[in-house]
Amino acid sequence: MDFLDPIKQRQHRIRLYVGYVLMVVAISLVSLLLVLQAYGYTFDLQTGAINQNGLVFVDAHPERADVYVNGELKGATDQRLIMPSSKYDISVRRAGYRTWEKTINLLGGKIERLVYPVLFPESLVSRETQLYAEKPVFSTQSPDRRWLIVRQPGAHISFDLVDLNSELATAINLALPPDLFSINGDRHDIDVVEWSTDNRHVVVRHTFDTGTEFVLIDHEAPALSRNLSRNFSGTVFTDVVLRDKRFDRYYLHDRSAQTLMTAELNGQAPVPLLNGVIQFKSHGNDVLLYVASSGAAEGNVAVRIREGDQIYTVKELPVDTSYILDIARFSGRWYVLAGATDDQRMYILRDPVLALRRNPAAKIIPAALLRIEDPQFASFSTNARFVQIQSGSKFVVYDTETARHYRYNTGLELATPQRAVWMDGHRLTLVSNNHVNVFDFDGTNKQELSSAYSSSTPYFNSNYTALYTLSDSQIVGRATLLRTELLVTSNN
Repeated sequence: MDFLDPIKQRQHRIRLYVGYVLMVVAISLVSLLLVLQAYGYTFDLQTGAINQNGLVFVDAHPERADVYVNGELKGATDQRLIMPSSKYDISVRRAGYRTWEKTINLLGGKIERLVYPVLFPESLVSRETQLYAEKPVFSTQSPDRRWLIVRQPGAHISFDLVDLNSELATAINLALPPDLFSINGDRHDIDVVEWSTDNRHVVVRHTFDTGTEFVLIDHEAPALSRNLSRNFSGTVFTDVVLRDKRFDRYYLHDRSAQTLMTAELNGQAPVPLLNGVIQFKSHGNDVLLYVASSGAAEGNVAVRIREGDQIYTVKELPVDTSYILDIARFSGRWYVLAGATDDQRMYILRDPVLALRRNPAAKIIPAALLRIEDPQFASFSTNARFVQIQSGSKFVVYDTETARHYRYNTGLELATPQRAVWMDGHRLTLVSNNHVNVFDFDGTNKQELSSAYSSSTPYFNSNYTALYTLSDSQIVGRATLLRTELLVTSNN
C-alpha cells in the first residue's frame, strides 16, 4: 500500500510542494503581466523587452476624418490608440479638406489628447453679404459669436447689427438715441471695451475732439443704451471694466489718481474701493489682480490679488511704464500672468492665494518664467488652458494642463501692431498680407484663409461653419462683409 510507505509519502509531498510553488510562480507571473498591462506595458516575444504603452485620443472637426500614424491608416476619428512609447507622426485627413499634422513624443503611461484638430477646406468658397461705401473702421463680435456690430463708414455714430448664424447675414441699423454720443468736432474714434456675457450689451470707448466718453450699447433694445460718462458725471475715471461681466455693474479706474471704484448703473454714486492702483484685471464678482504703487521694495511695485475683503501680495515687479496682467481659472486652479513690459520676463503663478492662506510668509515660486523680447499683448485661451504672450509675429505659449511652453515665430508680416485673438480654445488668428491666418497654440498647422483688412478681426459663427471678414469688394471702391464657408458640401 503506497499510502503506508514513508518514502513514497515523502516523494508525494515533494511533488505537491513543487506543484504549489510552480502554481504560485505562474499566478504571480500572470498577475504581474496583468498589472503591467494595466499600466500600459507590453512584452515583446521576439526581443524579450518590456515596453510601456501610451494612449492617444484623436478627434477632428467639423467632420469625422481618417487618422494616420507614420503614414499608416489607423481608422477614423473619434479614435483611441494604444501605442508603445516612441516618436510618431500623426495626421488627420478627409477628402476636400486640408490635412492636419503633428509630431508627438509619446511617453509610456502618458496620454496625448489630440481632440482639437480643425480641418479647413482645400478650396475656399466665399460670397459678399453686405456692401459698404468704404472700409469700416470698427467692428466687434459678441462672446457667443452670433452678433456682429459694424460702424457704418462715413457716418458720425451709426452702427449695423448682423446675425452671423444666418446664412444671409443681413444687416439691420441700430437705431441708437441721437444724443447717446457727443457729436462735437470731426474726430470720432470707437474702440470696444468689453462685452457682457448676456451677449446683448457692449461697452465702447468714444474718443472725439474734446475728450473721451464711455457708452453702453444695448443691441436688443437700442433705446435703453446709456452714456456711462454722463451717468457717472460726478466721478473722474479713465477706464471702465464690467464687474462679473454684468452690464449694470462696473469698476471705474482713474489712472492719474490711481483710484479704483465700484459703481452700479442705476445705483448711488460710485464707491471707493482701492487706492494706489496702477493697472488691474478683474475676474468674476470679487477677484481683482492689480499692480500697486506702494508696499514694495524700492524700485519695485507690488502685484496683489484682492479676493473678497482679503488682499494678498503675490509678486514684486520692477517699476515700469506698463505691465502685462491676466488671471484665469482652469481645472479648478488659479493661474496668474504678471510681468513688467521692459523687463521682458513674464511670470506664471499657480494658486498663489492658496499658498499664502496656508502660510502667509510663503514665498511664491513661479510655475513658469517666460522670456520674450518686447512683449505687447497677452491673453488666456477661451477655455483658459493656454496663455499666450505676443511680440509681433513671435509667441510664447504656456500650457497650464501639461506645464509645457512653446516658443515660435509665425513669420507673418504685420502692417501694424496687431493683437492675435483666440479662434477657440486651441487656435490663434492673425491677419497678414490682407488674409486671415490660423495656427495651433504651438505654432503648427498654420493655414491661410480668406481675405481681410489687416486692421480688422476675423469672426467665426457659433458652430465654426463660416468665417466672416471685412474686405475689399469685387465692386471697385466698395468694401464688403465676406462670408467664407468652412464646411465642405456637395454644392461647394
